[in-house]
Amino acid sequence: MTTRTLLPLLITATLAVLLVVGLTIDGRSASADDFVFQKCPTPTPGTPTPTNTPGGPTKTSTVTSTPCSVKVTSTPTVTPPATPPRGVAGDLWADVIIGQPDFSEASPNQVVDHKLHLTFGGGVIVDRRSFPDHPQGVLYVWDGGNSRVLGVDLADCYSAFPCSAEVVIGQPSGTDASACNGDSNFQSYPKRAVASAATLCGLPEEAISLTETISHANMAVDPSGHLYVPDEENHRVLKYESPFENDALADEVWGQAGFSANLCNRGSTTSPTASSLCFEVSGRPDLNLGGGVTVDAAGNLWIADSGNARVLRFSLVMGSISDTADLVLGQPNFTTRTVGTGLNQMDYPLAVRFDDDGNLYVADSDGNGSSGGKRVLVFEPPFTSGMMADRTFGSNMCPRGLELDAYNGTDPNRGGMWVQDICNTRLILWDLDGTTVKKIIGKDEIGDLGSCNTPMCSNNGSIGIDQDGNVIVSNGRFNNDVLRFDDPIPDPGSGHYWAPDYRFFRTGPSPNPLRPEANLQGPKGLQGSVQGLEVVSGVDPSAGPWDQMIVADAYRILFWNDPATLTTHQAADGVVIPGLGPGLQDFTHNSPWTVTQVKSDGARLWAVIDFFPQNMEVWIYDLPLTNGATPTQIITLPIPAINGEGVIALQPTDIELIIRPTDGGGFVWMSFPGSNRTVRVRNPLTNPEVDVVLGQMSTSGTDCNRGLPELPSTLCRPGLMEIDRLGDLYVSDHWLEHTGNNRLLVFDRGLFPPNNTAVIYAPSATKIFPNTPSLEHSTWGPAFDSCNRMVVGYNGFSFSGGRFPGVYHDPRGPSTMPDDFLKDFSSHAYAAVFDEDDNLYVADLNRSRVLIYKQPFATCDTDGDGCSDQRENGPDET
Repeated sequence: MTTRTLLPLLITATLAVLLVVGLTIDGRSASADDFVFQKCPTPTPGTPTPTNTPGGPTKTSTVTSTPCSVKVTSTPTVTPPATPPRGVAGDLWADVIIGQPDFSEASPNQVVDHKLHLTFGGGVIVDRRSFPDHPQGVLYVWDGGNSRVLGVDLADCYSAFPCSAEVVIGQPSGTDASACNGDSNFQSYPKRAVASAATLCGLPEEAISLTETISHANMAVDPSGHLYVPDEENHRVLKYESPFENDALADEVWGQAGFSANLCNRGSTTSPTASSLCFEVSGRPDLNLGGGVTVDAAGNLWIADSGNARVLRFSLVMGSISDTADLVLGQPNFTTRTVGTGLNQMDYPLAVRFDDDGNLYVADSDGNGSSGGKRVLVFEPPFTSGMMADRTFGSNMCPRGLELDAYNGTDPNRGGMWVQDICNTRLILWDLDGTTVKKIIGKDEIGDLGSCNTPMCSNNGSIGIDQDGNVIVSNGRFNNDVLRFDDPIPDPGSGHYWAPDYRFFRTGPSPNPLRPEANLQGPKGLQGSVQGLEVVSGVDPSAGPWDQMIVADAYRILFWNDPATLTTHQAADGVVIPGLGPGLQDFTHNSPWTVTQVKSDGARLWAVIDFFPQNMEVWIYDLPLTNGATPTQIITLPIPAINGEGVIALQPTDIELIIRPTDGGGFVWMSFPGSNRTVRVRNPLTNPEVDVVLGQMSTSGTDCNRGLPELPSTLCRPGLMEIDRLGDLYVSDHWLEHTGNNRLLVFDRGLFPPNNTAVIYAPSATKIFPNTPSLEHSTWGPAFDSCNRMVVGYNGFSFSGGRFPGVYHDPRGPSTMPDDFLKDFSSHAYAAVFDEDDNLYVADLNRSRVLIYKQPFATCDTDGDGCSDQRENGPDET
């Protein structure tokens, strides 16, 4: 079978310009107040501290004559690059990306034409026509996480597993292509990449968690086989004229003035119009549940305009469907978007379908928070704008999809309207009277409510009925697949859980229910949670020097040899799967447990293994890693304190453990976000004992801030830690999802002698990077280059610029504000590390990637001996 895809379409968006400290102007925006700094190790006395805005200019209002700065006295003439520069050292743009095929991609694992990334949603629709080469019709699947629609020939699919797409809509290829409008990573921030007739967008660029963002669609096919798709994040509906017989380019668009536009309500901040659409919750661009579309018997187009709480009709006029609506339901006119509970109001309409009598059914969900959602409204003709629904349909549901049961079989209890009920993880066939339940899929009886207990969970979007009356439904989150439930489906009854008889893309449910399987797992892609990153080097007595980059992507530990030579999308050289036997140590398997962090002491790798819940261990591996390596030692809790001063044990609130071993492994720092303390353990490999407790006055204290207002000596949800080049300890007083004191604390190395004879309790931080209105220091793991310059990422839920890691040239100095920002937009720049050559590696927690910056800053070798000054003079870590 040949795969028909759209030829790549080159789309570039104008980039604004940012002035970068010490570099050529090549970024986002500039003004007459901007400074350009020459390459200088650290700010010198008299040098102004720039007031920076991520994605904006580096500014100062101070004039200085130091040799390390030059005032720009007029707006510079800048030609923005068509695409960000890559491969240029020192420009603060990443040069190599691991885990993704290029800098525009962000999907987990590796995108292929026979796997899905459905996140929480999906949607399918069947073109039941028999036409040349497709005798059983075709199926369209909304693969929103990959911003595409897959077209599957049902005859081929039913005869050979797994199903593969014959048509790919929204992407230039069925493999290694999933970007929203060609760029899921906001490389043109703050401007979105333009849309086109060749693109789709199922996940917004600003999404923080790409495996948790809702993306589904209620599609439709008309009698001629034309496909209609609500393009969720582009706020438009696209028509594809019989894609299997023509091409994958959209032929018509509604909701936007052209194919390139992509803003909610065409960019209006006040009100919609008769020509605009918006598929997002008002004020919540991150929470988009999609929209719905159908075509009535007269050829008119009806759109569930979810974000505007209305349904629009676009009439067929002289053979063409108008791009301006002539009727609105749910609102009194075309310019309001009020949600409500009345029969003439809507909350978040997601799907529209007609029965054979011309009655319109609207699935009104609850995305906007109104109590009027969670219902199906029925409007009977004749239709007039602003009319009241004639009745509601069904009960006790959260409707996310509708489909008229087009059934020609022998089961007398078929026919009616199928409703996706997301709250109760079931699919219900209602008689058109709206009170009689005919069939249930996912549960056994109508009174069986609550959580998922069958293979069908997180069912959203449109529903497929094939030529034989089989019901086809997409299933997201923990079971990313499309399922077929074969006819005849039994009538509801206790214990009658009807299982799917065919899976389209996977052999079974996810083996690990805590993490969805998205796309194809292998050596090139990373899973959806990149929690651990380390770069380490050494000398093997027999093999000589070695270097490795080590990444923990939730259920695997992967390693790449010679990281300084890595190229984009390079496959890992090996993998370690904790807990599995030798025959299962390959890239396709996952650990039964979570690997939440990896850190090195120079000779060994320390990995936190989370058995969930409240049970964590530290596994120690010899370096360099080899494929399938096993731990040489395991550290468990509780750990006693010196002098019998109690123990540090995991508490019921402790669901995370964070570690930072010192060089040589003589000490290890441990943070417990759930019990609000950070401790030092001496001799962890031989005779572990706690000798320092930060944040608490005893080994038994666990309260946030000890029940006090935050103080320099208290902690609340402490997380990641790092030791700088001078031996000082940095503790992020903040943790997931966005909790704690949201500050970064620095503890001078002198506070922690190596041989204290009593436990040191609650010393005050030497310096605090505070939580301020202008910049919230909800930091992740800092990294320090050989100059002791700090790069640290922020929680993506924090301040508006928190998507760009901060650069601090002198973190030990008086300033607490960043001097600059890296230029790559991130979800959470969670872990970072410099190698011995001052190349920077940054793990983006939720975008399944590691970004590598080739020597982003100037050298610190001021004495010219080829060795950095801080490396020469820095003390041993304690």
